[in-house]
Amino acid sequence: MFYAVSLYLIKYLILFIGIILGAFGIWELREGTNKRRYLTFVILGAAVIILSQAFMQIWEW
Repeated sequence: MFYAVSLYLIKYLILFIGIILGAFGIWELREGTNKRRYLTFVILGAAVIILSQAFMQIWEW
């Protein structure tokens, strides 16, 4: 039971981290100070979201 709950939390925590990274990228674009940081955050956020979706497909029951 605890194992199932922990996997469930890990899946959605990874997704949440990806969304936060994307939001940081959008914030950098809004500030307009560092476009390289914007691209880094958006690409990392997208990669983490894709990774979380892959984990969700692997860990389906």
